[in-house]
Amino acid sequence: MTGPVTDPVADPGTVTRPDLVGEVSERLDVRVLGMLGRGGSGASSVLTRCAGGEQAVLKIVSARPNVADGHDIESFRGKARQVAHLRRVVPDIARHYPPLLAALDGPDWSATLTSYAPGLDLVALAARDGSAAAHDALRAVWRRLCAHGYLPTGQPAPAGHGVRDFCDRLPRRRHLLAGNVPEALLGTGPVVVNGRSVAGFDGAAATAGTLAWVFDSSLVAAPVHGDLNLRNIVVTDRADFSVAASAEDGTGFALLDPRGTLARWNPVYDLAKVLFTLTLFDDLMEGGARVEQRPGGEFRVSLRAPRHRDWQARLVPDLGRMLDQAGIAGRAAGLAVPQLLLAHATHVLAESACRISDIGQPLPVRRQNATALLLFGLLLVADLADHADALGGGRELSVPDHLSVLDHPAVLDHPAVLDHPAVLDHPAVLDHPAVLDHPAVLEPPA
Repeated sequence: MTGPVTDPVADPGTVTRPDLVGEVSERLDVRVLGMLGRGGSGASSVLTRCAGGEQAVLKIVSARPNVADGHDIESFRGKARQVAHLRRVVPDIARHYPPLLAALDGPDWSATLTSYAPGLDLVALAARDGSAAAHDALRAVWRRLCAHGYLPTGQPAPAGHGVRDFCDRLPRRRHLLAGNVPEALLGTGPVVVNGRSVAGFDGAAATAGTLAWVFDSSLVAAPVHGDLNLRNIVVTDRADFSVAASAEDGTGFALLDPRGTLARWNPVYDLAKVLFTLTLFDDLMEGGARVEQRPGGEFRVSLRAPRHRDWQARLVPDLGRMLDQAGIAGRAAGLAVPQLLLAHATHVLAESACRISDIGQPLPVRRQNATALLLFGLLLVADLADHADALGGGRELSVPDHLSVLDHPAVLDHPAVLDHPAVLDHPAVLDHPAVLDHPAVLEPPA
């Protein structure tokens, strides 16, 4: 089998209308300095200058069909409400969100204007100063989020929390994958991925639901963030995280692009997003993945250029301590790490559908990335299912052993490669110059 992963289908959406940028900037009396690229929700982000000289970020989202929850216009509108809520319940956390200067709603669009947050996101900081410096910053930021957010507002998780907040999004987003990834991957399976027999998407979603009991001993807290990708944490050059002073006294970093919810939120969800940034997400978005289907139907998948293995090796030994700082480990009776790994696995599967929803990339690239994440997610859930007896017996899981299922040698040794030419024909998609030039403003919070 050669050629694209799937037959062409209609592109499920269009990017925000360019005319809105001019209209909204005129109404807000700001001067456009330049486009900053698009985030994963199809939003337009623009660097502007206000009448008083202050730089600000204008972000515009249009309503459109076939989007993942979290990419929709109501979630975008909810970001401002979330930050306002945090100002009431955890003001020491809310101060890290750039101020909202203005907001406008049209019949099928919304726009926000927020203060520009200067500095480097944590991924850019790692590229400049190394993973040790970036990890020092992450640990300091996490301590503050726990001490002033998760811990003081934490409560026991309600019944059904694991299924509702981690697993139900999988069948809810399935329609985005249908027609965009190989049909064989969407059923109950089995399918063979990297030499391992695993369940398909429907089977993996069902398995995740049966394992969701591990969250029964978890907690929920104020929605401190809700999507703690490491690019959503921006640090200033003056911050000295080697001694953690800047984070502990509440300066030195900004939080961007919260989930857009007022619901109580599990800190494990956010920590799993941190882990996901380093295991798969950032490398996929920057360098893409190789996907191959061999004769007989076996799929093979690997990242093209993994860059975060050193930082991942620093993070993994700290995960237990970070779960304890959030108040999870003390409640979970040996299940804190399984909670994190199941959250991470469901993030990977859920994000596969979000790659289709992300209209900031060409459709062939989105399909390629969605297929790759789906294959990786199937491997992760299958590995957790293989250790279900250990979970029930309260035995610890090895995080490095679990994550090793993501490792695979390059697969471009067979002619039946399913790489889309668009991956190579659109270098701007891979290079993301806006990320490097304006790391703090690609996804400003509402």
